[in-house]
Amino acid sequence: MSAAGQHGYVTHDHVLYPQGITVDAGESRLPVSKNITVSDAGSLNFSVHIDVEDVVLGGGEEIKIWLQKHINDNWIDAGDPQATVLVDSGDGTYCIILSSDLEIEAMILPLSNNVRVAIDTGATSSLKVTRITTYERI
Repeated sequence: MSAAGQHGYVTHDHVLYPQGITVDAGESRLPVSKNITVSDAGSLNFSVHIDVEDVVLGGGEEIKIWLQKHINDNWIDAGDPQATVLVDSGDGTYCIILSSDLEIEAMILPLSNNVRVAIDTGATSSLKVTRITTYERI
């Protein structure tokens, strides 16, 4: 059993391709995860961890990771700034953590039953997503 499982959570990897996905410069809301199924209860305390490498951040640009939700056959942003994170420190793990206990985050909860991760890159910025992990309480 993994360490997360020992603490009452099960982990799931949702990266779109097992070898990872490279996000080139100039992308807008490029999906990088599989569709992530979320229970009503699970969406009230939701976290997704995105592992990135080979980060190239152009001067004055930003790379932004978005959590999107599926509503009426459309993918829409779950909330900004609550459900976004900036890639600003190079390679590593970036997290979007939502909790109904925080008023600003509770405004966008519950999530829909399907969510995904998408990324915006600047004109000369890029990265590779190697893993996307959610933790579901068991």
